[in-house]
Amino acid sequence: MKLLLNENNGQKMHVSYDIACLLKKHLQKNGHEDILKKVSFSIPIFHCYGHGVPCQILYGPRRTKNLGLTDGERIERLWSYLGKFSSITKEMSPENRTDLLTDGLIYYGQKIKDKVGDSLVSKYKRASKLEENSNTSLLEMLSSFPDGEADMDIVEEWVNEEKTSILSRMQNSSNESEYVLSKTDIYALDLQKYYRIRCDGNEEDLSRLEKKLSAYENKNKMKRIDKDGETFISCLKVAKTKEKKLALTTIRQQVSEKQYLLKLIRKYAKGQSIYHRLSKQLKCVIKKEKKSIDGYNKIGEPCFNMPLIICSDDVNTVESEIFNCLGQNEGSSRIPSVLKQEIVQLKCLVTRCQEEKELLTQEMSSTLNWYQDQLVKLRRRLGELDTSGSFSHLIRGGMYLEMLITHLSNLFQEYIGDTFTPLPLILTENVMSDDHKKMSEMLAYLASVEDLLVDGDSD
Repeated sequence: MKLLLNENNGQKMHVSYDIACLLKKHLQKNGHEDILKKVSFSIPIFHCYGHGVPCQILYGPRRTKNLGLTDGERIERLWSYLGKFSSITKEMSPENRTDLLTDGLIYYGQKIKDKVGDSLVSKYKRASKLEENSNTSLLEMLSSFPDGEADMDIVEEWVNEEKTSILSRMQNSSNESEYVLSKTDIYALDLQKYYRIRCDGNEEDLSRLEKKLSAYENKNKMKRIDKDGETFISCLKVAKTKEKKLALTTIRQQVSEKQYLLKLIRKYAKGQSIYHRLSKQLKCVIKKEKKSIDGYNKIGEPCFNMPLIICSDDVNTVESEIFNCLGQNEGSSRIPSVLKQEIVQLKCLVTRCQEEKELLTQEMSSTLNWYQDQLVKLRRRLGELDTSGSFSHLIRGGMYLEMLITHLSNLFQEYIGDTFTPLPLILTENVMSDDHKKMSEMLAYLASVEDLLVDGDSD
């Protein structure tokens, strides 16, 4: 990354990497702020489904700004193409293997280059259609709510809130800080354990707790609280209530992730690889949810206005009544969280489609300018050659470039308008320059003819 930034004069860069989440943490941990200021990160779309929901939201290509519909899997397509050579090259010498793979890569690159015009246009049409369909679905969903309850501005707020919520949770600075156990709460819970263990007679645990309790009592210059006293019961109630609310907060986050994955997994057939990846994620989240529910049920009494025991049905969705005790509940809005998540996904997809169209128009202009620059260099080179062979070779190359620029400018006209002005035709004027197919056939014929121009032959 440092090398790329240096070679490109520190221009901003985007990195798509299978474990971009870990890479960013590594850079933050080691103080590489100079890189973080100029580099943004995402996880390729297929690999993204192997990560947890927070990573999918923070680093998913469809949630990352200025990426368009880029999926980050281009290199995987290259590996798929090269994989076909494995059986025929495994018995070759290293030199022959390198030669064959090089020829294969040259062909692969030329094939992509030859169809760049049609590829850009088809991508633009696909982005336009996807934007139209997604926008229609989004507007239909928003129209089902009362006026002012959900509009584009509110949806944009939901998009930002979703990421902010995850970031604050990862940085341990979430709004649930009021539920964090104080030292007094920990003392009350340890004291309850101490009285229980004293009855069971576990000397090792009893000795450990005795040291911990004594250290707190000596520091605060206090005597041990009696287990039947009102002070102990009051402190224990506060501690148990906080502990249960912390457990419920964790359960709510896991239920939200479960709902997100359940909605996402319905888009894919059971035989698809993405389905299997999402299925593994879903099983993992459900397992964590069950573990958290068991942890809640083990907390026990006494507490303030909290259920003693809960089950999976009690926390089926983030709108469940049991979460109301947490105050700012994710399900407190009249709009169900599942619908919110779907609306946010549609909004992000519409935004990415708009970005994709803008990026494609830039790419079309860039492609035309690059070919035109090559033509200018070739024309300049024509006046410097003496040999007829080299001259005929460049003539053929110039004809190809003029034909290609004419073809691409006609192809892109609808999308870039009059922003590009082609150079006047010199070599292919009035020679079928508007017919791409016939021109290609003619150039293929010229390529097969040796000694096209002979010294002294005016024809």
